[in-house]
Amino acid sequence: MPDISETVSLLLTVFAGIGLASAGGIRAFVPLLVLSLAVHMGQAELMEPLAWLGSSAASIVLSILVFVELVLRHTQRSFPGRRASSVLAIASGALVTTALLVDVHSTLVIAAACVAGALIALFVQWPTSALRAAAHRIGAEGATGGLGTPKGETASAILISMLSLYAPIAAPMLVVAVVAGALHMRRQQAGRPNVV
Repeated sequence: MPDISETVSLLLTVFAGIGLASAGGIRAFVPLLVLSLAVHMGQAELMEPLAWLGSSAASIVLSILVFVELVLRHTQRSFPGRRASSVLAIASGALVTTALLVDVHSTLVIAAACVAGALIALFVQWPTSALRAAAHRIGAEGATGGLGTPKGETASAILISMLSLYAPIAAPMLVVAVVAGALHMRRQQAGRPNVV
């Protein structure tokens, strides 16, 4: 019979992975940077093949990538394009979810986590990119409640990433709320005439 503490630990790891993968669907590099900094500060552990994410070099590179993405989003330029953005979100979700599986030795479980992380990131990325397009098209931040704006997306990704590591049970609930809000606002925008 499995130890209850091991089961709870695995469940919290799964919740953390779900939250980080979801944040990757909003901003691909933010959860990677948050995870890298947490490892660097001794607040998180990574599985051995992905321990490089906690290095100083990885933190610096990820910081630069987050900065570049933010600048390009704030200037309304596509970063790096819709398809490539989806690929980055999928890769980020798969990487952060898999990296957390420190004590898991089953290749099947690791593969499942990788696929699940990728799918979760893609699931979150779809409505947020649609909401971003709607906010850009109508040119009104208030119409999307700030979620479709660069600041709102970045804040959401940071908050979800932090909650995923420090309050993993709350992260999936916040993700569901963000996705539900994005879908609701997208439906509302679909019913409004375009303002040019």
